[in-house]
Formats: sequence, structure tokens, C-alpha cells
Amino acid sequence: MITLTPWKYKDIPQLENLYRNTDQRFCLVAVPVPLPFEQTRQYARAIRDQLNDGKPFLCMAVKLDDVIIGKAELTKHNETEAELDIVIMESYTKHGYGTEALQSLIRYAREKDWCTSIAAYVRTDNAAAVSLLEKTGFQKGRRFKADILKPMDGQYILHTADGMEYTLDL
Repeated sequence: MITLTPWKYKDIPQLENLYRNTDQRFCLVAVPVPLPFEQTRQYARAIRDQLNDGKPFLCMAVKLDDVIIGKAELTKHNETEAELDIVIMESYTKHGYGTEALQSLIRYAREKDWCTSIAAYVRTDNAAAVSLLEKTGFQKGRRFKADILKPMDGQYILHTADGMEYTLDL
């Protein structure tokens, strides 16, 4: 059974372990491992303060039998709308854990009146993310192009990917 618990802001080793064991080939934002110090410190502060660039921020650890297998986040853009980010370790994908985690996060957001709508932005070739969003009731929205910086051998390579916005009204 999946549980969501607030991410402990000092738990950077678990965060690095999560990204080291995540297939990021289809992510709009690729995270280099080892995690860069300054960005990681800023992220830890965002978790602690529950503010991401001054916006309300919710970061939950996705746990299976007390083992962190992912994280699910919501960042508010205004009083009612939030953006979703969810990551599940590669060895735990295709078992329904992402669906269960996202359903729990949606329930939490509804119960706490945290937001009234959630947006998710995914690459169109990310079949797993598209399936997850559609299974949990998200509706397909606008298409977009995204310039993505991918870490490679200590440098970043820029390329463009096709994306799709998905939304869910709570």
C-alpha cells in the first residue's frame, strides 16, 4: 500500500537516490546526479519552507512499506491553480504505484482545499506519464514545444521536445 508523507527537507541522500534510480529520458526537466549543491540547497529550503520561488509548495514522499519509491509535488501558480510533478523510481514503475500515489495526492489536495485545479506538463512521447494522467482523470489540453537542457558528461545539451498540457479540476 502506498502512503504519502511530507518530504523531510534534510533528506537529500534519499532525493539523490530517487533521481539516480529514475528513468529521466522522457522528462521535461532532467536532473543531474550527483545533485548540484546550490540547486539542491535551494530545493531543500523550498521543501522546508513550503515555498517554491515564493509560491506555496507541497512535496510528498511516495512510500511503499516505509521505503521511499518516489515523490509527488504541487506548486501553486495562484490562489487556485497548481502544477504537478511526480517521479517514481524505475524499478517500481508499471505496478500501479504512480496511479495510487497521484490519486492520494489529489484526495489530499481536495480534502485540504489546497487548490481547485492541477496542471501537468509532459512530453508527448512519455507514454507512461500520459497513461497515468488519463487514468486519474486529467484532460488533454494544449500542445507546446519545450526547450530542454539535458545533463551530459558535466555539460548541458539543448534540444526541443513536443509537450502536452493536462488539467484536472478538483
